[in-house]
Amino acid sequence: MGFRSLIAGLALCCCASSKDGVVEHIFAIECNTFGKGEQIRQSLIFRDADASIVDWRWYSEKHHVPHRLPNGKYMLIWEDIGGIQRQVIADFIYSTRSNHDRELTERDILPNEQRRKLRVR
Repeated sequence: MGFRSLIAGLALCCCASSKDGVVEHIFAIECNTFGKGEQIRQSLIFRDADASIVDWRWYSEKHHVPHRLPNGKYMLIWEDIGGIQRQVIADFIYSTRSNHDRELTERDILPNEQRRKLRVR
């Protein structure tokens, strides 16, 4: 990440939302790789402090890689569904590997429609 991107990212951290996008603070980002053989998929699962899923997105581009900030937190910026410039700040990041889609499995615990979700604005 370049110096200008870092400064812009840090400036966005100071406010909850702006006309250019949405800033969301969550507890952790789980980078989940799942599947077997040629059927490998990757997703980013956003979690609250109680480990419940807030929301998720397919990991599809290298810009989906969270970057560590000087304060020890992690930042992820991308253009989300509907053209929203989204920034997620997380306290922790971790990777998991499984044979199944962890987000889909956890819908039995907390159905998708009952999740908090990332904010729209």
